[in-house]
Amino acid sequence: TGGSSLTFSIPASSLPVAGSYSVAVKNSDPTPGFSGTKTLTVNNPAPVLTLLSMTEAQAYSDDLTLTVTGSGFENGLLAYWTPSGGNPPGSRQALAAPTGVSAGSCTITIPAALLTQAGAFTITLENAAPSLGASNTLTFTVLDRIPTLTSVASNPIEALTGNTQITLTGDYFAPTANAYWNGVLLTRVGAASRTSLTATVPASRLTLATVAQITVQNPPFSGRGGGTSTPAQDLVITNPAPALTSLSPTFVLAGASTASITLTGTAFMPVSVVEMSVAGGAFTQVPATYQSATRMVLTLPAALLEQPSVLTFRVVSPKVNNPNGIPLGGGTTVEKTFVVRPPVPVLTSITPSTATLSSAPATVDISLKGTGFVTNSTVQIAGVNTTTTYVSATELRISLDVGASIAAGVRPTGTYSLRICESRS
Repeated sequence: TGGSSLTFSIPASSLPVAGSYSVAVKNSDPTPGFSGTKTLTVNNPAPVLTLLSMTEAQAYSDDLTLTVTGSGFENGLLAYWTPSGGNPPGSRQALAAPTGVSAGSCTITIPAALLTQAGAFTITLENAAPSLGASNTLTFTVLDRIPTLTSVASNPIEALTGNTQITLTGDYFAPTANAYWNGVLLTRVGAASRTSLTATVPASRLTLATVAQITVQNPPFSGRGGGTSTPAQDLVITNPAPALTSLSPTFVLAGASTASITLTGTAFMPVSVVEMSVAGGAFTQVPATYQSATRMVLTLPAALLEQPSVLTFRVVSPKVNNPNGIPLGGGTTVEKTFVVRPPVPVLTSITPSTATLSSAPATVDISLKGTGFVTNSTVQIAGVNTTTTYVSATELRISLDVGASIAAGVRPTGTYSLRICESRS
C-alpha cells in the first residue's frame, strides 16, 4: 500500500449476487472515520452454451421443450429466439423464462407460434442485469413438412372464363407454398396459411376442357424438408354450353355444286361438332371447321343439294367426366334450319311436239328437256297437273292419252301450252 492506493480482497460470500456495492476505506484508529464511498458493480457472467437437446423440428409442431447445456447460468436467466441474421432489427423475440436453472443447464420452451415457417433460428441466453451480455448462439432449424391437399374450389371451372382464382385446402402449407397445375407453377395470391392457399389459373390454361392435376409444394430449406402433396387433386375444366344464333346463308337453290355455311354463336370450342338432320331425320355429325369461339364453317357437298329439302343444324360440345365418372358441362344448341330451295325450271324442248287424236298407240310418251328440274316437278297442260316422271335435272316425261273418244274426257284437237311447276319449301 501507499499513500494513494490500496489493494484488498473481497470474499465471494460478500458478493452473493450481481449488483452494485458501496466500498469505503477506514484507517486504523484513532481516525476521524470512513472515507467517501465508491460503487463496485458485480456483473453476472455471459452464459456459455454448448448443447441443445433438440436441434431441429418440423413446421407446425406443438410447443417444444428443450434442455440447454452450458455454463454460467444464473437465476433470472433470459432466453431469446432470433431468425438467422437477426434482421430486421428488433426481430429477436423473448421466450418464456427458462425453468430448472442450474449453473450448467436449464429448460426452455419454444411455442408452436414460432414454428410456422422453415428457417434457421438462433437461441441465446442472457443472465439478468447487470450482465456481461448474451451467450454465444446455438442454431435451431425448422423444416417444412410435406403438405397435404384435400380439396380445390371452385371445381369444376368452365373453359373460356378468363383468369380464375382457386382455393386449395389442406394442411401443413408453408407461407411460401405454391400451387402447381400439371407441374406448372401457378401465381399465388398472398401468403398461404397452414390450411389454405389461393392461386390464379390464367386464362391461357382455360381454353380447352380437361382434367388438371393440382398439387401444393412446400419449398425445401437448405435442400431439406418440404415436398409435394400426394395424391394430386383433380380440377375439372368443362366445355361451356354453346349457343347458335345464326346461319349464313340460310338457303341455296337445288342443283348447286356446293354450299359453304357459316355458323355464328358463342362458346364454341375446338372440340365442338356440328350435327345435321335431313328432312326431320336423325341427327348425324358432319365435317366442320372451328375458327373461333363465335364461328364455325362447313361445306355441303353436291349430293345434299340435288333436291329441295330442309336441313337442320345444331352445335354440340361434349361433356367431361369428373373423377367420379359424372359427365359435366357442354351441351347442345338450339336448332337452325337451312333450306335447299327448288330452282326456277327452264323448259327448252318437247319431243314429240305433236300427236294425232285416236291414233295407235293410245298414249304418246313426251320428253321435256330443260334445266332446274327436281323430283317434285310437275308438268301442267293447259293449267292442269299431269302425272310426271322425273328422269333427271334436265328431263321430265309424261304420257298423253290420245286413243279414247272425246266423250271419255280426252282433250279435243288443238294447241296446248305446257309448263313446269315446282312445289317450294
